[in-house]
Amino acid sequence: MNFTLKHSVSLILVGLTSVVHANPPEIVGRIENFDGYLEPFTVKVGGKEMVVPRSYTLLRNDQVLEINLLTELQTGDRLIVNDGKHHLELKLAGEKLLVNVSLENSPYTVTTKNKIPTWGGNVIDSLVDWLTNTHQQEVTAVPVMTKGAQDSNKKPKIGLLDVEEEASPKQLMKIAETRPLFLAWTDGKPPYQVSIKSGRDGQETLFSTDQLQTQTLSIPELPLKVGEYRVLLQDANSHLVEYHFSVVEAAKPDYPASLTDESLEDATRIALQATWLAKQDNGKWSFESYQQAAAFLGQPDCQREAEQGLEKCHFVRLLSDFLVQGWMVE
Repeated sequence: MNFTLKHSVSLILVGLTSVVHANPPEIVGRIENFDGYLEPFTVKVGGKEMVVPRSYTLLRNDQVLEINLLTELQTGDRLIVNDGKHHLELKLAGEKLLVNVSLENSPYTVTTKNKIPTWGGNVIDSLVDWLTNTHQQEVTAVPVMTKGAQDSNKKPKIGLLDVEEEASPKQLMKIAETRPLFLAWTDGKPPYQVSIKSGRDGQETLFSTDQLQTQTLSIPELPLKVGEYRVLLQDANSHLVEYHFSVVEAAKPDYPASLTDESLEDATRIALQATWLAKQDNGKWSFESYQQAAAFLGQPDCQREAEQGLEKCHFVRLLSDFLVQGWMVE
């Protein structure tokens, strides 16, 4: 082997060794929450098309990166909020509270050098993709995600309990002798009457109320034993609909380990867990998934921040709204 060839081979080997031993970039934070447009989209205004730009820009070494829920951040990353209506919330190592990035403090440069726990895998990646895509559909008013106008002339519909003909009813887990129950529906005219009866033929009335002006119902404690139950809902137009659900003897969900990570914010963890549950067994557990989401949304922190426009529990609410329509998480 001549000198030139030897020298070339040595340089190649040195280069390969450097690549093998190069330390991977340290992850020091992640994007935990957002409420704006992730991609530009087109709307028609007065018959003319107008492009609405993305709400955020993430720069790493002057390269624009995609933003998703739980996008991992490195020291030196710059985040820019491009308008005054939206914000980003960051989970950074060493910070007890989420860091809020807005138009006022943009560009925000990540300076912390402390590491934050990281994870990956197909399970959490698919959930993050679903929540991120569903968010984008909602904020850009894609028809499939919009709640649509309520029709008071239609029969009320409990999409949470709607199943195909001859399919098994949605299921709840018997987690205690009593448990709270949350219901929501669409359409119909208030006031509403709701009754919950035990047994498929409704031998015993467990709960009954009338004069409901809203399309949600929260029952703090309901004695739900293993078995089948009927829900009767009637509106002011005397439209009466009937649905069924069953309670089964089951332990709490056996979530993948990545969904129980304590470094996740509570709202993010609940959103991921409830979305995962709604995906299981072709939607059989979507009613149970809604129970978890609705219970979390009832907490004072969620209600207070939603009123202030911050919406800490945005992704939990996003899933809840989706399930109320009776749609499948796929």
